[in-house]
Amino acid sequence: LGLDNQAARMSMRMREMAKELRGLSGERARRRAVRRQIAILGSRHAYVTRALLLVYASLFCFVVTSLLYLGSSAGLPPSAPIVTFALAVVLMGVMAIYVLASQRMARTAILIEEGELDALDGAGVRYNARVGLLLRATV
Repeated sequence: LGLDNQAARMSMRMREMAKELRGLSGERARRRAVRRQIAILGSRHAYVTRALLLVYASLFCFVVTSLLYLGSSAGLPPSAPIVTFALAVVLMGVMAIYVLASQRMARTAILIEEGELDALDGAGVRYNARVGLLLRATV
């Protein structure tokens, strides 16, 4: 998915979770889990939004690089396009870091949900998605 689509889906999911939270009355453990997930979702949304802004900023720098290159015959310093190109590459690198951090937070939210499901499961059996097996918890 594109970053703008991810941000929109996170906004929608956050509204759904807030609605669920308002509907929970005495279920303390679930309320706590939903609150933690909402907090993570808010942080992820901020990271994805920053990443999206960095994509547009880097795109702008690439356009400026092209214009500076075309204008180099007009007496501009030959290093000007190199500087704006380097800035665009740095912005893209920072964007990638934000996206990776957002994905890490997504995994944390999933682990919260898995932990809640494990607590509800009295048998101590859970599905390990990483290896695709049912594992029996040993204490």
